[in-house]
Amino acid sequence: MMKILINATALSDRGGFSVIAACLEDLAGAGDYFSKNDIRITAYVSRVELLEYERSWIDVRVTQTPKKSPAHQWWFERRVLRREMKDHDVFLSLQNTPLGGIDKPQYCLMHQPIPFSDVRPGELEWKNLLKYKLLMPQVVKRAMPRMNGIFVQTDWMKEAVQKRYDGHPPIHVMRPKPVDMTKHQAPLSARQDQSIAQSRGTRLVYVTNQEKYKNNARLIEAVQEYNQQAEHPVDLFLTVEGSDEPGIHYLGKVNYEAMHTLYTSMDALVFPSLMETFGLPIVEARQSGLPVLLADLPYGREHHNKGKTLLFDPRSTGSMMKSFREIQESDIRRPLPAVKETGNDYVEFIQTIQADQEKMSPRSGEYPDAG
Repeated sequence: MMKILINATALSDRGGFSVIAACLEDLAGAGDYFSKNDIRITAYVSRVELLEYERSWIDVRVTQTPKKSPAHQWWFERRVLRREMKDHDVFLSLQNTPLGGIDKPQYCLMHQPIPFSDVRPGELEWKNLLKYKLLMPQVVKRAMPRMNGIFVQTDWMKEAVQKRYDGHPPIHVMRPKPVDMTKHQAPLSARQDQSIAQSRGTRLVYVTNQEKYKNNARLIEAVQEYNQQAEHPVDLFLTVEGSDEPGIHYLGKVNYEAMHTLYTSMDALVFPSLMETFGLPIVEARQSGLPVLLADLPYGREHHNKGKTLLFDPRSTGSMMKSFREIQESDIRRPLPAVKETGNDYVEFIQTIQADQEKMSPRSGEYPDAG
């Protein structure tokens, strides 16, 4: 029997939570594979709703301890997880950093783009700048010799990890599996629906949050400046709370079950984020038949030319305004044909680990090729 310990206690919000939720959903649906190969999973998480994925081959354990403070996280990783590893064969971190102090095989999913981005002071909260730009790279660098494999979601992240860390283990690209957006056609709230219905310009949507790197302020400035001079205005819809202004509409949080409804109410997705690993809304919008205006950054270039896309400089309001004009003057007619998306099931993570362990020579200690 192979017993794998997964740590995902830090993944409690937004994109992070979607990672562990998708992972457990995939693993929960693969009972035949786990039974045939005699593999068992123990997963530490921080949200109680994930208990629904418990199966005879998956033990889901909920704890809030490492979320309380850095000291609690230190204690949890060095005491609880190290103790657990005495009864497990492989460690898999889904939260960017490996586990120190163990001599068993371990793997890590790296999906935090901050250490590899060119984000600048003022574009990121100081807490995140210190944690992810300064501290995390050093933690990963020290742990690199002990790691058997790294998982990333995009080619640009693979290249960035290869460039930053010498002596890295095999890096496996595992792209997020696309969701069938046609299953997310629930109605918007009455307020959201009314806000969209009353708009008269070209409708641009940005699925965003309030963090600085999302670049909301610069996008709003570009829309306001554009509307002062353009013959045909644009209406920007943001999925955060705020007070509406001419051309700027704050929808607040949109229920995920209504995301397809939102996308199909729009003319284009605009995505000026200064850093992303993958950018899930980009894929969702393409699946919903929307053209996409993308930041000319590594993550954006990886999506470019999949469906109808335009690139712009996310630090230039002039470049943003040029993309608004291009989308208005183009002959694009929505809905566009949905782009066929492909991705990897999280069971493939486990299959990769299993294959690695079978191929690795215990005498040489050499890593197998990533392929």
